[in-house]
Amino acid sequence: MGFERQAIVSRIDPFTGHFQYVRHAPSIQAALQEMPDFIKTREFPMILGLRVHGSHSYLLVANSLKQTCTLPPGHRVYTVSETEWVPVQTEGTLSKLEKEDLDAMLKYSLDDLHICCETYDLTLPWPNNADPYQQSDSIEFAFNHSLRQPFLRDRDLRQLCPALVQGMAQQRPLNGDGSANMIYLVRKSILNPGPRFLARGLNHNFGPANEYECELLLWRIEGTPELATHHWSSLVWRRGSVPLKWQSVTSGLTESLVVEEDSADTAEWYYYSLMQRYAYFLRHPESFTKMEGNQWVSKAAFEPGTSGSILQSVRLDQELNPHNKVYVESSPELESDVNMWDSKSCDVPLPNAAIPEDLGNSGSFRTVHRQPEPPSLPLTCISLLRVDPSSSEHALNSAFINSVPVVLQRLCRCVEHARSSSTHGDGSKIFGSLDLDVKQVDWHSEAKLHGPLKAASLVLDVYQDKQDHGFSHGTFKVDGQVNFIEAVIHQQQKGILRPNCKDSLDRTNLACFWMSLKFLPAMSREVNVDPYVYSPAFDPSQDRRATSAEELLRQLDRSVVAKLAEIFLICGDVCAMLYTRSAAMHSEMIRSLLQQSLRGLPAVPAVPIPVPEKRSNVRIGLQRLVENHLNDAERQRALTVILDMKPGVVAA
Repeated sequence: MGFERQAIVSRIDPFTGHFQYVRHAPSIQAALQEMPDFIKTREFPMILGLRVHGSHSYLLVANSLKQTCTLPPGHRVYTVSETEWVPVQTEGTLSKLEKEDLDAMLKYSLDDLHICCETYDLTLPWPNNADPYQQSDSIEFAFNHSLRQPFLRDRDLRQLCPALVQGMAQQRPLNGDGSANMIYLVRKSILNPGPRFLARGLNHNFGPANEYECELLLWRIEGTPELATHHWSSLVWRRGSVPLKWQSVTSGLTESLVVEEDSADTAEWYYYSLMQRYAYFLRHPESFTKMEGNQWVSKAAFEPGTSGSILQSVRLDQELNPHNKVYVESSPELESDVNMWDSKSCDVPLPNAAIPEDLGNSGSFRTVHRQPEPPSLPLTCISLLRVDPSSSEHALNSAFINSVPVVLQRLCRCVEHARSSSTHGDGSKIFGSLDLDVKQVDWHSEAKLHGPLKAASLVLDVYQDKQDHGFSHGTFKVDGQVNFIEAVIHQQQKGILRPNCKDSLDRTNLACFWMSLKFLPAMSREVNVDPYVYSPAFDPSQDRRATSAEELLRQLDRSVVAKLAEIFLICGDVCAMLYTRSAAMHSEMIRSLLQQSLRGLPAVPAVPIPVPEKRSNVRIGLQRLVENHLNDAERQRALTVILDMKPGVVAA
């Protein structure tokens, strides 16, 4: 196995079925000449994993890749168009159960629903500088986490198998020369990976069904090939089903929802995982300037002369990765005054955290050093469920609203438990609590009574109220060999938005589409691409706040709306196919906006944007019911074999 200028010779362990490294060779041909008894050779664009099943082993390979995105400065992201399970060892017999599991695995379709990158870790939000071939802490979004283990365990084999992520990556240019671009990344969690009727609500891994992390990235490049500056802005959010314990009960072609009595049981651990995932929001904006060797100096975001203007020495391989550990010589913050001040010998004014405490009749005082309250992660959930008492979703929506105080109370115990077991980490580098807010927008009822744009306007009102959640933006410079010269994070995102409906499919996709439109203008200004985002008829000097969906559409350039609509039509189909094996429903609104935007363009786009045919929601709904009734059990079986997920493994 190997590349054009390097090959790795390995053998199959007859007992484990795994690869064992033997030696390096200068090329594939050179290695084959040393092994005259080989049977045949096969060429694949990429290896995605190895599954040992009983006495058999199969190599998962990509037969066809399609580049759908390039992350700056030059990370090529591929959509896997065609896969194959190549038998490597098939000696020995399998039991009847093993044969059935193997058959389900081989039939499971992976094509056009997964993405990968050989030079960038797609399991982490932008920006990160993690090694994509190291064992990542973010296994929640690595679909081939188990399949990669035979390669990751061997230092010489690990670079043969990148992470495979369920989801999509799409890129569209904002201008004619390609110097400004818009990218949308969607990565699916594997904590609750089952199909629609078998994966509902929270499971034993504290993962909601059909959970995704989404990311909208704008970037612009300027300069010369010898020294290029990249400006970027990034918005991260979540989408998923209701994070409670509930199930679907089907009878024929009808479905009813059953909400457990203590539906919020263990839900606090899901929210705690978000607090850990987005702890990098707490990092102050920083600039990194290259020093010498592989060392960088981070300039903390404090005014010169203050107690926080302390230089930090940070390893090069960590300079852009907010999730890996950063090795610091000294902290830029007064995390604990006890560490910096001694009250017994201190004769200088104490900082604010040092509070004199009256000792009563003794007439004296002592200085009590109190730790600052740990910050809270702002999390806003937008429930798009029906609120009508006659609706099957009413009980689930009520349980979701009522779960907030219960979850927050249990979350405190959850944090204390994690602290006592030393898994919570430094209190200054992780959120201590959650600022949880649940907003209700009955999308279907509002769209039926007042039209879909009214429902969109209500969702936009929530986003407007939560503008302080913000987004991240920064710049970095690279030389002609794509070596980083300087990287600056000007602003970190502060909070997370999470729209959800029952299935985290069609209504949720619409809410995410309008979220992107809402934040797009502010993000474009930070990257200086707003001339490509705003409509030529809109005066940017006016108040930029749009009070309705119609007004927002009038402010935005038609080509940007068309490109974003095309991306979200693709996203809707990808998410629906992964969960239900069907196309997306209720996409007529986005399709109509795509048509109207293309019709209003002054010229035909250089790259034609296809408009999908109109679909019948009734037909797709029936297709989902039939497909899920007949094939969900088989798909669940395949996922169990591919992911090798046993109860509690990922949670542990």
